[in-house]
Amino acid sequence: MAKDRSGKPNDSHDFTGAVMYVPMTELRAGQILRPVGFRPPFMKMEAAGARAEGTLFVNKHDVSPRLGHRNGIAAPWVVFHGVDTQGAPREAPVYMTRDSYWTISGEHTGRQIGKVLEDGAILLDPNAYKPQPDTTPNREPVAVAVEPAKPPKPAGKR
Repeated sequence: MAKDRSGKPNDSHDFTGAVMYVPMTELRAGQILRPVGFRPPFMKMEAAGARAEGTLFVNKHDVSPRLGHRNGIAAPWVVFHGVDTQGAPREAPVYMTRDSYWTISGEHTGRQIGKVLEDGAILLDPNAYKPQPDTTPNREPVAVAVEPAKPPKPAGKR
C-alpha cells in the first residue's frame, strides 16, 4: 500500500479529501455542510440541517457571498484549536446543533459529529460516527427462505 504523502504531520485538516465549493448562503467556520448540486467546476454546498444524511463536510472558513466570497473550502474532518470545550473530558462527544454547527453540552440533534481531543481542541469528523441514532420505527425481523445452491453440471459433451 502506498503511503499518503499529501497529509503532513500536525495538519489540522484533510487536504486529500477537501473540496472547493460555491456557497449558497453565508456559512461559518466549523459549520457542517452537505452537497446540493454542481456548478462547474465546483460543488454547491449549504448548511446540512438537522436531519442531514450522506457524506458531510466541515467548513474551514467563514464564507459570505454577500461580501464577495465566491468559493469556500470544506474538508471531511477538521481539528479546531482554541475553542471553549467547557471543561469536557477527553473523548467527550461533540454533537450537531439544529443550525448545523456543533456543541458539547447544549441542545443538539443527537447526531455525534466529533469528539474532544484535549482542553481547547476538538475533532469534527461527521462521517466517522456511524451508525447514528436510528429514528425509524421498530420493525420485526423478517425470515428469508434461502434455496440451497444447485450443484454444477458435469463437464462433458454438449
